[in-house]
Amino acid sequence: MRGDEAAHSVGSTRITCRAGDPVVGLLLSAASRHVEADLAFVDDAEGVLLADGAAVLARLRTSRSEGAPPEQGTAPNRAAG
Repeated sequence: MRGDEAAHSVGSTRITCRAGDPVVGLLLSAASRHVEADLAFVDDAEGVLLADGAAVLARLRTSRSEGAPPEQGTAPNRAAG
């Protein structure tokens, strides 16, 4: 990194930019906060949905399968991965 550059972290990614560009620094700072908030939400949701041995997920799956079938072209009811 040169003397006129600053490093910013967005999640686990480190980005360098010109230290003299305050707009870039502000945008990177905001992006970092958004990434951290998204990850915190995912952690919270995972904790809630798995806290009872995934019983909540089983109820959600059951209630969805008992209802009307999903419309064609909608997203799958299970996440990949």
